[in-house]
Amino acid sequence: MKLSEILKRLENIEIELENGEIDIERALELFEEAIKLYKESREKFEESRKRLEDMIKELEN
Repeated sequence: MKLSEILKRLENIEIELENGEIDIERALELFEEAIKLYKESREKFEESRKRLEDMIKELEN
């Protein structure tokens, strides 16, 4: 999943949770999904950061 897709899904989860018209089971499912998406996005950010650092090092040489 692309980072932009992850962020959009997290936004939709937030909206659904804030709505307050869901039962506790659905809220837990959404929260669990959000945690997984957060971890995935953090990994993607880290990969991107490393790639940028590598490109900068290559330019400096």
